[in-house]
Amino acid sequence: MTTHRNTAPTTVLLLSLALMLSTLGMPPTPAAAQVPGVGDTASLLPREASVRIGAAGLQQIPLGAAVLTESHPDLRDVRLFDGAGNEVPWLLAAAMPVRPTVAAVALVPTEATQELRESEFQRPTHYESFVVELPAVPTGATGWDIVLATDEQELTRRYTVIEVVDGSGPIQRGEGTVFRFLGPLRQRLTIPLGVGAGTFAVTLEGEGSNYLTPTFSAMATRPRTTAPTVDVPLTIENVDHEGGETVLTFRRPRGLVPSKIQLRTSTTTFHRRVQVRDLGPGSEARDIGDGVIYRIPELDGAAELDVRLGPAQGDLLQVRIADGDAQALEDLRVTAVIEQPILIAHLEGDATLRFGGGRLRPPRYDLQRLARTALGRDLARHELPQADVSQPRPNPSYDHRPALGWAMHPGADVESFLYRSSRTLLLDPGIEGLSRVRLTAEDLAALEATLSDLRVADLAGHQWPYLVEEDAANEDVVRYPDREAHEDGSEYVAVFAAGDVPVERVTIRTTAAFVDRDFVLYGQIGEEPEEELTRGRLSRRPDSDDELHIATRGARTQRLRLVVHDGGDAPLPDLEIVAGVPVPDLYVAAPAGDYRLLLGNPEVPAPTYEVRRARELMLSVPAGEAQPGPLLSNPDYLPPRRPLHLEDWLLWAVLILSILVLAALTLRATRNETPEGTPGETAQATPEGGQEGGQKEGPEGGPVSDPADPAGGAADV
Repeated sequence: MTTHRNTAPTTVLLLSLALMLSTLGMPPTPAAAQVPGVGDTASLLPREASVRIGAAGLQQIPLGAAVLTESHPDLRDVRLFDGAGNEVPWLLAAAMPVRPTVAAVALVPTEATQELRESEFQRPTHYESFVVELPAVPTGATGWDIVLATDEQELTRRYTVIEVVDGSGPIQRGEGTVFRFLGPLRQRLTIPLGVGAGTFAVTLEGEGSNYLTPTFSAMATRPRTTAPTVDVPLTIENVDHEGGETVLTFRRPRGLVPSKIQLRTSTTTFHRRVQVRDLGPGSEARDIGDGVIYRIPELDGAAELDVRLGPAQGDLLQVRIADGDAQALEDLRVTAVIEQPILIAHLEGDATLRFGGGRLRPPRYDLQRLARTALGRDLARHELPQADVSQPRPNPSYDHRPALGWAMHPGADVESFLYRSSRTLLLDPGIEGLSRVRLTAEDLAALEATLSDLRVADLAGHQWPYLVEEDAANEDVVRYPDREAHEDGSEYVAVFAAGDVPVERVTIRTTAAFVDRDFVLYGQIGEEPEEELTRGRLSRRPDSDDELHIATRGARTQRLRLVVHDGGDAPLPDLEIVAGVPVPDLYVAAPAGDYRLLLGNPEVPAPTYEVRRARELMLSVPAGEAQPGPLLSNPDYLPPRRPLHLEDWLLWAVLILSILVLAALTLRATRNETPEGTPGETAQATPEGGQEGGQKEGPEGGPVSDPADPAGGAADV
């Protein structure tokens, strides 16, 4: 027997579970988790209010005029804390008009057809048709909607609903698309009809690997109720009467972005045109509203006193009422009407709402992905319990000092000569002492993948602490490659001259309207072997303007080679390759002034800074924008000495041995050059006509005795 499911309660149950798991999985951020002596985000919010609940679970927390008037217009400075001081994630939604439903009624198709057809693009298309009988509409309901349920994880189907009427032929009651996508989850499985009892044929058609084989249920709907609003009286700053017009100027509380204004007057009968302009600091003078207000008491219900407005940005609202020759409206009062925002959060007990000051950035909760989706709207419409919010009061833990004043001191000296590249950097921190530096693809090419060789230094050579927010933005690096013929079709090469960069995805741009070709994408770093990054099919229909995306999952590469299998078709015209490079942001806690960004040395270890322990705080406060200069070679850089390898040691050993051998041979040759004769004798030159020997001749030719020789020459006589 087929089981029929009502998806509405299931959707809310899943969302409730997601909110609860998000709350449990979020790291606690009480004061105890911060650096000692350092405040947390709660200390940056000057106002607070108690939030009381009846039972644990999903709660709607309405934000009244007292909260809105003291908060930033986008509610960036609103936080929710549980009883332990942990920050609780929330989903911001507008209070939706409630459209109550009754229990779903299961529908069993009386006929079902499934058929595999071929679309106009020669692709297999699944065609399914079902005939269902809708019962009589319950009392108080406006009609039936049809809800589908299927086990398919992702789907897109075009639907057509035709009412089968005996004797008058088929009547088309609706057409559109049902879908479900994951990551993030988005779905629309309800076919809005608002019809009564009858026989209806539901046709589903679309591409995919399987038939949907759905089950059906009918959901009865009731008239919508009015969405809750917040009314805030505006104080008149100035009133002028000029040229047949009444000109009123109001000061708009900075946290209020009214969707309309309501005018009240004691004048009974009137018909006037009204124009509303946005003025004051933060806005260029522009019209944001135009309408007609009137009241005719004699005609029942003939009154219109509201004027719809576009988004206001300035501090002032100017209302111009065209009086003509009539008397100005008497006792005029103007009220700003705001569609009341609500926070949806999972609470286990009472909590505290803290807000105001404008010192925080918008929170980055994963639940915010549900905003502006069908799931988020379903959750806002669902009848959740509403928490009770007390009147605001001062936050006793509020700290008016700069949030990062404790971190604004220099660190250890940095050896700037170790880094190959540098940028000049002008820091202009916000009121909390924080500056944001966005790195570029060129920077990433000069750095290690871990960013370990990155330093922020002042002109005195001291490094300053920073925090990295990875993948903060995406930089498109565009290349216009020339086509080269390939055995399988066409080949396109894109080179990043600065070095290898992480590529999250590759976008192919071409002027071809219809694309349906296989491809292979290769990547290469330097002289390393080329690697295949991915392969697949480039596909685009003629009626679509979608770009052709190829996921590469952050692979680092310096050279991309795209091979497109053209088959018998002409090459793709005007092809561009766009590499999407995820780039990080640096958050630097330092005073305003000139600094240097030092990059590029794989030998240095990654720095460690205390500010890592205050990550949540640093990523919560607003930051000033830094002004980096161009990336240049570091003039202080000293290339390191090349390390000696085995062949170097062998060469030095041979040279030293050769020197020693040469020295030994030289010494030996020197010794062999001593004069011949008896050791100890000294050769002396004989004077001309003299006689060899050690004796001299006397006057008579005989020997003369040497006085130094006691023997004289007597022994010879």
